[in-house]
Formats: sequence, C-alpha cells, structure tokens
Amino acid sequence: MLLSATNETDRSGNFLKTMAVITDVTAEKAAEEKIKKMNLNLDKTVKARTQELQALSDELSEQRDFLNAFIQNTDSIIRIKDVEGKFLLVNKKYLEMHDLESQGELLGKSYQSIPTISPCC
Repeated sequence: MLLSATNETDRSGNFLKTMAVITDVTAEKAAEEKIKKMNLNLDKTVKARTQELQALSDELSEQRDFLNAFIQNTDSIIRIKDVEGKFLLVNKKYLEMHDLESQGELLGKSYQSIPTISPCC
C-alpha cells in the first residue's frame, strides 16, 4: 500500500482538512519482483551461454590450427581456389614447387595474373 497525504489550509494558514489517497501497489511490486528474477535468470543464462560459445570457439580454433599445420606440413602439394580460379590457399610444397616465398604472392590472384604459374599445376 502507498499512502499519499496533504493538508489543506485557509489563507491564514489555519488547518482545514487532510486529504489522503491510499493506493494498492501489490500488483506493481509483484511485477517488479518478477522482473528482477527474470533479469537474474537472464544474466545467468547469458553467462552460461557465453562460456559455452567460448569453449566451442576454442575448440574450433584448435581444429583450425591442426588442419592448417597438416596442410602446411604434408608432403602433398595443396592448392585451393574459388569458383573464379583465384587462389584461397596454397601449402609450403606448392610454394617450393613454384619457387615462391609466401602465400601472399598468390592469394586472391588467378593463374592469368601470375605468368610463372601454369593452370595445370
């Protein structure tokens, strides 16, 4: 319950009467409590989900690193191109075969823009 009261006086300041209003705020208080609980649950859910996502991200990063290490250190020659024929990835063996220093010399480029490399290899 919420009580709000005011005194009414005449021009001389003499007390005439008190006006009071009582408001039932039970529903509002219950709604506030419910919102607080929901926010607390939401915070817990967000923290738990963030931890899950971080764990998945860490696992994905480990898998990516493993795959990259495998690609770069295999004895096979590996090159990956997009549908337009532009290089996306080449491994060390491919670079050695074409006497190149780094992937940067190829990535994003097509065979046509690199005269020293033929489309067959």
